[in-house]
Amino acid sequence: MPLPPQQPSRPLTTVIIGGGIAGLTAALVCARNGHRVIVLEEASVSGGIVSRHTLGGIDLDAGAESFATRSPRIPPFLKGLGLGENIVSPNPVGAWVFSADKNGKKHAAPLPKTGLLGIPGNPLAPDVRRVIGLAGALRASSDRWKKPDSSFDALSLGELVRRRLGEATLNQLVRPVVGGVYAADPDTLAVDSISPSLRAELRKTGSLTRAVTSLTARAEPGSAVRGVIGGNYEIVRAITRELLQNGAEIQTNHRALRLRRRESGWLVDDTFAADAVIIACNPMSAATLLSGVNSELVPFTGQPNSTRIETLVVHQPLLNSAPRGTGVLLGETHGLVGAKALTHLSAKWAWLRERLSPGTHVIRLSYREDASQTTGGEIVRNVDPGRALLDASTLMGVPLNKNTLVDNNAVTWTQWQVTPESVRSVRTRVPHYPGLGVTGSWVTGTGLASVIPGSIDEANRVCQTALQEGK
Repeated sequence: MPLPPQQPSRPLTTVIIGGGIAGLTAALVCARNGHRVIVLEEASVSGGIVSRHTLGGIDLDAGAESFATRSPRIPPFLKGLGLGENIVSPNPVGAWVFSADKNGKKHAAPLPKTGLLGIPGNPLAPDVRRVIGLAGALRASSDRWKKPDSSFDALSLGELVRRRLGEATLNQLVRPVVGGVYAADPDTLAVDSISPSLRAELRKTGSLTRAVTSLTARAEPGSAVRGVIGGNYEIVRAITRELLQNGAEIQTNHRALRLRRRESGWLVDDTFAADAVIIACNPMSAATLLSGVNSELVPFTGQPNSTRIETLVVHQPLLNSAPRGTGVLLGETHGLVGAKALTHLSAKWAWLRERLSPGTHVIRLSYREDASQTTGGEIVRNVDPGRALLDASTLMGVPLNKNTLVDNNAVTWTQWQVTPESVRSVRTRVPHYPGLGVTGSWVTGTGLASVIPGSIDEANRVCQTALQEGK
């Protein structure tokens, strides 16, 4: 008869540095493992990019407003939070892709239905040719008969697509989708993080388009994203509620600056003694903390990317027909439009549409910002909506101006880029330090479908090592 697992002589303490969705998820796992949990969050509220604001009397997501279906682990996780019945699918009409040439000639077309991250499974399909043109489609279709080559080892998604399918597919499909959905550059996005199964399927099938066809055939029918009634912030609320019920402490306005090893366990800011520490903050802050442990753990960070999201609440009945589906992804516009993507939120989500008065709509536009001049996560009221209204009008093909405006604001989010090689190095070395974990979008990949499972796995690993050390 096997012996029951040994329990530590006292409750283990875990400090989570960072109270975004990665840190909260890791904290929840540790709390469910019986740990005493302390979350240290630099901002005045927890949740990170999964945040909330109120416009026109309606509570809306200020950051991520959906999650990808590529991970089957999200629905069970949400069900465990009591949100299983609140998972919803978006309007199936889908999004459009918009571009303009140097002469200002506009081109708008529905986003091809079958694909992965904008990568088409059948480049010669009519809806793909309508976006990238015949020449681009022929170049991409050559992937089917090209032999496997060194491109299969490409670390970034951009390099892989460029070499296998060509610039037209990368710039007119993949870049708009990745930029609009993930607020990321495919040239800095690690293949293994954004789609963990893509490389294996690539090697199995021998071509990128065949790999995409295989993966999409196995995917759940319908949209590639889901949402939660009331917005993604309901996930933060549910996690926070359970954490507090389990006796966890969430300390906001606390920026952790120092981390060092003790003979047994860890010490944060010379104040918090812990059996385990999980770093779930941005890579710049993580680098400062990890440098106090060993310089070999410090991630190599590049220039950060900042995205400003401008949200407009407008009264314009002409939008009732959802003329651009659930939104618009942007290719090259040669300056005609400043926005990088547009989401017609009230067309995308039925629950939101039902909460608005007839003829009222919610539109979000995203813009690139100079990261050196921004403060991530700061909601700014009374922003001049002139450019956003002009861009929205151009993209939607419907007149929108200050006379149609009900309310608006803006929030800027900053993402620090880490090289794929550096991510791999950190993930390989951290397990050699018992009780230490690292998570967050720069480690797991962007999007809730990557961050939540990655944080669950890392927290479970850390709990296991801390248990072994605490026996």
